Amino acid sequence: MTVKTYSSTNQAECELTGFEFDDFELGVLAIARYFVLGFQEPGSHAWRYGYSIAAERWGETVGLSVAHGIQKIVRAAIEVRPANIKFRNPFCATSRLLATQDEMVFLKVVHYMRRDQTPQARHQVDVFTHGSMDPHFIRAGLSFAARFSSGSKPQQQSFAQPRLAVVK
Repeated sequence: MTVKTYSSTNQAECELTGFEFDDFELGVLAIARYFVLGFQEPGSHAWRYGYSIAAERWGETVGLSVAHGIQKIVRAAIEVRPANIKFRNPFCATSRLLATQDEMVFLKVVHYMRRDQTPQARHQVDVFTHGSMDPHFIRAGLSFAARFSSGSKPQQQSFAQPRLAVVK
Protein backbone atom coordinates (compact mmCIF):
# COMPACT_ATOMS: atom_id res chain seq x y z
CA MET A 1 0.00 0.00 0.00
CA THR A 2 1.42 3.37 -0.97
CA VAL A 3 0.73 6.84 0.22
CA LYS A 4 1.17 9.76 -2.14
CA THR A 5 2.38 13.13 -0.98
CA TYR A 6 2.73 15.75 -3.62
CA SER A 7 2.90 19.46 -4.30
CA SER A 8 1.53 19.58 -7.81
CA THR A 9 -1.60 21.51 -8.60
CA ASN A 10 -2.93 19.23 -11.31
CA GLN A 11 -5.02 17.24 -8.81
CA ALA A 12 -8.39 18.37 -7.46
CA GLU A 13 -7.77 20.58 -4.44
CA CYS A 14 -9.78 22.86 -2.20
CA GLU A 15 -9.00 25.95 -0.22
CA LEU A 16 -9.33 25.33 3.50
CA THR A 17 -10.62 28.82 4.26
CA GLY A 18 -14.12 28.13 2.91
CA PHE A 19 -14.95 25.39 5.41
CA GLU A 20 -15.99 25.29 9.04
CA PHE A 21 -12.80 23.76 10.40
CA ASP A 22 -11.53 25.34 13.58
CA ASP A 23 -7.89 26.26 14.26
CA PHE A 24 -7.33 23.02 16.14
CA GLU A 25 -8.46 20.94 13.15
CA LEU A 26 -6.26 22.93 10.79
CA GLY A 27 -3.39 22.13 13.15
CA VAL A 28 -4.37 18.47 13.00
CA LEU A 29 -4.04 18.54 9.22
CA ALA A 30 -0.60 20.12 9.37
CA ILE A 31 0.63 17.43 11.75
CA ALA A 32 -1.13 14.59 9.90
CA ARG A 33 0.79 15.53 6.77
CA TYR A 34 4.08 14.87 8.55
CA PHE A 35 2.87 11.46 9.72
CA VAL A 36 1.67 10.51 6.24
CA LEU A 37 5.09 11.45 4.85
CA GLY A 38 6.76 9.55 7.70
CA PHE A 39 4.85 6.38 6.86
CA GLN A 40 5.58 6.87 3.15
CA GLU A 41 9.28 7.51 3.65
CA PRO A 42 10.36 6.13 7.04
CA GLY A 43 13.94 7.29 6.51
CA SER A 44 12.76 10.89 6.31
CA HIS A 45 11.91 10.95 10.02
CA ALA A 46 9.07 13.33 9.16
CA TRP A 47 7.16 11.97 12.16
CA ARG A 48 9.65 13.81 14.39
CA TYR A 49 8.52 17.10 12.87
CA GLY A 50 4.91 16.14 13.56
CA TYR A 51 5.62 15.65 17.24
CA SER A 52 7.84 18.75 17.45
CA ILE A 53 5.30 21.02 15.81
CA ALA A 54 2.49 19.70 18.01
CA ALA A 55 4.61 20.33 21.12
CA GLU A 56 5.38 23.87 19.92
CA ARG A 57 1.75 24.58 19.11
CA TRP A 58 0.03 23.19 22.20
CA GLY A 59 2.89 22.66 24.67
CA GLU A 60 4.52 19.33 25.40
CA THR A 61 1.85 17.92 27.70
CA VAL A 62 -1.07 18.47 25.33
CA GLY A 63 0.80 18.60 22.03
CA LEU A 64 2.50 15.25 22.31
CA SER A 65 -0.82 13.66 23.23
CA VAL A 66 -2.49 15.31 20.23
CA ALA A 67 0.30 14.15 17.92
CA HIS A 68 0.09 10.59 19.23
CA GLY A 69 -3.67 10.52 18.61
CA ILE A 70 -3.25 11.89 15.09
CA GLN A 71 -0.54 9.32 14.39
CA LYS A 72 -2.95 6.52 15.36
CA ILE A 73 -5.64 7.84 13.01
CA VAL A 74 -3.18 8.25 10.13
CA ARG A 75 -1.77 4.77 10.64
CA ALA A 76 -5.24 3.23 10.64
CA ALA A 77 -6.15 5.27 7.55
CA ILE A 78 -3.12 4.05 5.66
CA GLU A 79 -3.85 0.44 6.60
CA VAL A 80 -7.50 0.56 5.56
CA ARG A 81 -7.37 2.43 2.26
CA PRO A 82 -7.39 0.15 -0.77
CA ALA A 83 -5.87 2.88 -2.97
CA ASN A 84 -3.35 5.67 -2.58
CA ILE A 85 -4.03 8.37 -0.02
CA LYS A 86 -3.17 11.79 -1.42
CA PHE A 87 -1.80 14.27 1.10
CA ARG A 88 0.13 17.42 0.34
CA ASN A 89 3.81 17.69 1.20
CA PRO A 90 4.13 19.24 4.69
CA PHE A 91 7.35 21.01 3.70
CA CYS A 92 5.64 22.91 0.86
CA ALA A 93 4.83 26.46 2.00
CA THR A 94 2.08 26.91 -0.61
CA SER A 95 0.22 23.87 0.76
CA ARG A 96 -0.84 25.41 4.04
CA LEU A 97 -4.23 26.69 2.89
CA LEU A 98 -4.86 24.03 0.25
CA ALA A 99 -6.09 20.48 0.74
CA THR A 100 -6.48 17.43 -1.45
CA GLN A 101 -9.84 15.70 -1.60
CA ASP A 102 -8.48 12.99 0.72
CA GLU A 103 -7.32 15.60 3.22
CA MET A 104 -10.71 17.32 3.14
CA VAL A 105 -12.55 14.08 3.87
CA PHE A 106 -10.01 13.17 6.57
CA LEU A 107 -10.59 16.56 8.23
CA LYS A 108 -14.36 16.16 7.94
CA VAL A 109 -14.11 12.82 9.74
CA VAL A 110 -12.21 14.50 12.58
CA HIS A 111 -14.50 17.53 12.52
CA TYR A 112 -17.76 15.56 12.81
CA MET A 113 -16.39 13.07 15.32
CA ARG A 114 -15.20 15.90 17.58
CA ARG A 115 -18.73 17.34 17.52
CA ASP A 116 -20.44 13.98 18.06
CA GLN A 117 -22.35 14.34 14.79
CA THR A 118 -22.70 10.63 14.12
CA PRO A 119 -24.56 10.56 10.77
CA GLN A 120 -22.17 13.05 9.15
CA ALA A 121 -19.12 11.32 10.64
CA ARG A 122 -20.37 7.91 9.48
CA HIS A 123 -20.85 9.24 5.96
CA GLN A 124 -17.35 10.76 5.84
CA VAL A 125 -15.78 7.55 7.20
CA ASP A 126 -17.62 5.63 4.47
CA VAL A 127 -16.27 8.02 1.81
CA PHE A 128 -12.72 8.01 3.18
CA THR A 129 -12.47 4.23 3.63
CA HIS A 130 -14.25 3.50 0.34
CA GLY A 131 -17.02 1.68 2.14
CA SER A 132 -15.00 -0.56 4.44
CA MET A 133 -16.06 1.15 7.72
CA ASP A 134 -12.90 -0.23 9.34
CA PRO A 135 -13.30 -0.54 13.12
CA HIS A 136 -9.63 0.36 13.80
CA PHE A 137 -9.93 3.61 11.87
CA ILE A 138 -13.24 4.44 13.57
CA ARG A 139 -11.89 3.55 17.03
CA ALA A 140 -8.79 5.71 16.52
CA GLY A 141 -10.94 8.64 15.38
CA LEU A 142 -13.44 8.29 18.21
CA SER A 143 -10.70 7.96 20.82
CA PHE A 144 -9.09 11.14 19.52
CA ALA A 145 -12.45 12.93 19.39
CA ALA A 146 -13.28 11.94 22.96
CA ARG A 147 -10.00 13.33 24.20
CA PHE A 148 -10.10 16.49 22.08
CA SER A 149 -13.77 17.26 21.55
CA SER A 150 -14.79 20.55 19.97
CA GLY A 151 -15.74 21.92 23.39
CA SER A 152 -12.21 21.49 24.68
CA LYS A 153 -9.58 23.98 23.64
CA PRO A 154 -6.02 22.66 23.75
CA GLN A 155 -3.91 25.61 24.73
CA GLN A 156 -0.39 26.47 23.82
CA GLN A 157 1.88 26.20 26.81
CA SER A 158 2.67 29.61 28.19
CA PHE A 159 6.30 30.25 28.85
CA ALA A 160 6.36 32.72 31.72
CA GLN A 161 9.65 34.26 32.68
CA PRO A 162 11.12 32.30 35.59
CA ARG A 163 11.45 34.20 38.81
CA LEU A 164 14.15 33.52 41.31
CA ALA A 165 13.29 33.61 44.97
CA VAL A 166 15.27 32.98 48.08
CA VAL A 167 13.74 30.28 50.23
CA LYS A 168 14.68 30.17 53.89
